[in-house]
Amino acid sequence: SGHLVAYDDTIDMKDRTAGGISTAMKSGEGMVVELTGPGRVWTQSRNPNGLIGWLTTVLPFTRA
Repeated sequence: SGHLVAYDDTIDMKDRTAGGISTAMKSGEGMVVELTGPGRVWTQSRNPNGLIGWLTTVLPFTRA
């Protein structure tokens, strides 16, 4: 699953649960974002911790 990062202000967003509230509560999953309208959407396929771990290996590091 991906993570929604940003979208143009020409897009309407509606969030809802998929599969019912009990499924979402038990699994921690089940949130769905529905986007409609013209525009661009940016998503991130890595989870935030994975992204940070990868960035620390490729970005220059200097200690202040």
